[in-house]
Amino acid sequence: MKLNPFLYKEQDNTVDLYIGGCETIDAIRLFDISELLSVESLGATSYKGFGWATETDIPVIKTVGELICFLEIEDDIGIIDFEAHIGDIVKLSSHDDGECNFRFKSKSACISILKSLLPQQYVNMFINKLINNQGIYLELLEDGVVMKYSDFDDYIAK
Repeated sequence: MKLNPFLYKEQDNTVDLYIGGCETIDAIRLFDISELLSVESLGATSYKGFGWATETDIPVIKTVGELICFLEIEDDIGIIDFEAHIGDIVKLSSHDDGECNFRFKSKSACISILKSLLPQQYVNMFINKLINNQGIYLELLEDGVVMKYSDFDDYIAK
């Protein structure tokens, strides 16, 4: 899983974190399997012959573990749009199963997730860069170099 770019922003008592290259199931795996989960919306193109499946077409899912199990058993359901609340920690949304947006209720929860997925040798440096460059897309290269992009189009054009 190659995660890039990242976008961090604190606003209105929440912390928004965007992670490119992050599939829905990988984002869900960042949380404890016993954490309660509420699927708010789903749009998928390859689930059991539905042309367009929504949250009403899938089984009732109540925990992170149940969602992981469902996605592993069903394999690729063609997630286009997804939104869920995970406990009282975060609202997660994904687009095209490769872009994840997290809206955390606390900065510490966001930092905890970042610490679990960033390379340990760069974790503190990169978190510091994110916090001090809010609203700017950052890319963490394999050698620890951090690239800045003014917007997503700038990142794509690199």
